[in-house]
Amino acid sequence: MKIYPDPELPDVKVEWLDQDCENGSEVAVSLIGVDTPASRIDKVVACTDVTYTFVDVARERFRVEGELRDQAGEVFGNAQQDVDLRNGFDVTAFLYFGSFDNFRVRWTFDMGASCQSLAADTVLIVFSNLDGQVAWGLELPCDLGVVSTTMPTGTYTVHAEATADSSTVALSPASAPLTIMPKGIADAGTLVLSPCGAMCP
Repeated sequence: MKIYPDPELPDVKVEWLDQDCENGSEVAVSLIGVDTPASRIDKVVACTDVTYTFVDVARERFRVEGELRDQAGEVFGNAQQDVDLRNGFDVTAFLYFGSFDNFRVRWTFDMGASCQSLAADTVLIVFSNLDGQVAWGLELPCDLGVVSTTMPTGTYTVHAEATADSSTVALSPASAPLTIMPKGIADAGTLVLSPCGAMCP
């Protein structure tokens, strides 16, 4: 017996740019319940599909999350968007994975530490000129773990600082000099933060 879609329930269509597929081979997309947190649907599709549709979804609020992964399974970028289906209409969510960005960095912790164990809510990515002077910082949620974004061009070193209630709790060493160009991704790799305790600045 063939089962037909329920015309009474809405669909969520998820889309992303085909340019993102220059940086990744697959997209892991999730539909996570806001009104019903236990509700979750996960799917992994080829990036070149550039779309995936969750059909017959409950008339509730959801969060759409996506990860762009390269062939090695490393996360190149992530994105999310909230959708509200309480009116019963189909919706389209767009995930931007940074295909037009020129800088990427990941961060993690050593010594068994984590955002949770350090109560760290923020990671600050600090860009310094080659003379050691701080140029600017990029403040991000600690548990994000990776970011792809657009930064001013130039050559910098990069380090990460994790903070809890505005106090530094972990630091990473500075990267090697990194040149950011208008096009192409300058990848700072993975910055490893170490808890610094009483030695924190």
